[in-house]
Amino acid sequence: MTAVTKVNPSLATPAGEARIRRGKATVEIKRGQIVTIDDAATPGSFHETAWKLAPDTASGIGIANKDAAVNATVEVVIDGEVGGYSGLPKGQYLSVVDGELDDTAPVIEVDVDDTPTEIPARSRFYAYSDTVVMVL
Repeated sequence: MTAVTKVNPSLATPAGEARIRRGKATVEIKRGQIVTIDDAATPGSFHETAWKLAPDTASGIGIANKDAAVNATVEVVIDGEVGGYSGLPKGQYLSVVDGELDDTAPVIEVDVDDTPTEIPARSRFYAYSDTVVMVL
């Protein structure tokens, strides 16, 4: 497993075509990190979402578009392309480890004839090129 290098992550989708959600950061979040909804937190208003770092591939929802301190507003790309990475494995789904993209292809474990077996899995994060991640 190798963490993907963030050079200068930024929105690569043309303006108006990406889906971005805003909400409250419940932990410090850096631009380019992978986040998920923090169900344990109380957002500031009924319509506000609380965000934290995603611990794993299954929980990752989007990519932070800006740095955010605790309780600050964070913008999250939930559908679109984010550029500014380096050395992505083009054409491969990406794993998430502790809020960071990882170039290891995600897998799930299934039982085949009572034998645990890992098979390839999809994720919401796809290496569209060697510098751009697509959030599906």
